[in-house]
Amino acid sequence: MCAGTLAVSNDKSRRNGWRVENAAIVHPFHLFPNLLLPFTSDKALSLLVWAQRSYRGKAGMSESAVFISSAARDRVDHDVFISYSRKDGEFARRLLEALKGENRDTWVDWQSIQAAEDFWLAIVTGIEAANSFIFVISPDSIGSQYCSQEIDHAVLHKKRLIPVVCREVVPEMVHPALRPLDWIFFRDGEFEPAFTRLVKAIDTDPLHTRSHTRLLVKAIEWNKRGRDESFLLRKSDLTEAEIWLAASADKEPIPTDLQRDYITTSRRVEDGYNQLLAKGERALRRVKLAAIVVPIAVAIAAGAGIYAFFQDQSAKNAEKRVTVAEQTANRAEKTQREVQARLQQQETRFKDVSADLQQKEADLQQKEQDIRDVWDFRDAEAQRIQGNYDQALNIINRVIQKNPNNPFALYSRGWTYGLMNNHPAAEADFRQVLKLDRKDKDVGAYNNLGTALFKQNKLDEAIDAYTQAIQINSNNASTYADRGLAYFRKQQYDRALVDLDRSNLASEKIG
Repeated sequence: MCAGTLAVSNDKSRRNGWRVENAAIVHPFHLFPNLLLPFTSDKALSLLVWAQRSYRGKAGMSESAVFISSAARDRVDHDVFISYSRKDGEFARRLLEALKGENRDTWVDWQSIQAAEDFWLAIVTGIEAANSFIFVISPDSIGSQYCSQEIDHAVLHKKRLIPVVCREVVPEMVHPALRPLDWIFFRDGEFEPAFTRLVKAIDTDPLHTRSHTRLLVKAIEWNKRGRDESFLLRKSDLTEAEIWLAASADKEPIPTDLQRDYITTSRRVEDGYNQLLAKGERALRRVKLAAIVVPIAVAIAAGAGIYAFFQDQSAKNAEKRVTVAEQTANRAEKTQREVQARLQQQETRFKDVSADLQQKEADLQQKEQDIRDVWDFRDAEAQRIQGNYDQALNIINRVIQKNPNNPFALYSRGWTYGLMNNHPAAEADFRQVLKLDRKDKDVGAYNNLGTALFKQNKLDEAIDAYTQAIQINSNNASTYADRGLAYFRKQQYDRALVDLDRSNLASEKIG
């Protein structure tokens, strides 16, 4: 979290050829110096310099740890998000354990994320889905760029901010959004009373806060999907949201502009659907009535013509009246046909509207299922980080059973298989991810496919996978490093050195 780096207990994971041991990144050249024997002294020196630079560049890479209780798996929110500096890791751990003891679902990252885009996306999502945002105030956290970015994102979405002080600071140096708030001081020997105040702050008006979070998550998803109407609120869900918005005038956290726009747009579209249905039903009733009246009119017109024929003694006049009666009957029959055609058109339109509404209802249910799947992935991630790979697989497989072509689930399962050293299974999952019809090919899928192939000594295929990843993103330092190791194992040392130099250059651009 922020600039912090803490060791993940029981973490035996490997990523792109690097091993995490007590928060230290160890490169294969440091573990196995005999790998350098085939090189000349100049080349060996170049590789050692590259490894040392890579060690410094990789030390900031990490994974996120999300702790979610089993009782909250069906929720789209969690109670708190903890933002802290690595220097305050011991305090953050104690705070997390205390919150877990109170059955509070907590989002906290145990290692630094640096500027890794995927981890920042996870943190942004964690903040958006949190009911409360806890910021651990210390001299290190108030000076951290990443901590400041996390506060800015929480303020943007009107999150409830709870500042807790673990080490004294100069108030003027604290983020402006935190200065006027009621700080909770965790001084030496005062952890328990301070924690009691913290829990009370978290539990203030929980129904309002959870509704704020749930509607924020839905509104953000709607906005990200181009404001697609299928993501809008409907029926009782919309009514409850309008009641919440009306009651939120004097409450914290206050609704965001996006939430207001989301609810008002949902009402406008819902009213439009209802009006369209009402018009269709009225038109259908009119057409059915016309279908009854027109035949009666035809019968009356025909009878009138026949009666006139028998009443008129003049053959010529009688013939004219018959002609008039026939013309009247023809016009009535033509009118009946037109009315029936309109009836069919109205019935067709009514069926189309009903089918469209049913499809939108099905799409909405699918989007809600997708949100539940996201939380299953986070639960699986928590199990995986703690080394519970079998439990992680069970969670992911349940998602895949519902949707065998879910790319995120296949990606997550492939990653887990890789950590279990089941590289053939990992290869199969990453290949399936890349076969799916996606607008943007995943660099991570190619990277992980290359690693699975490398572990099976399929070096040519691994090199091809790394090359595909580089074609998508030519600034990924780890991909060059992985392909360089593949060339190294094939004893193509010149190519290996070129890729390793490119890896150093890409790392310097990022750093």
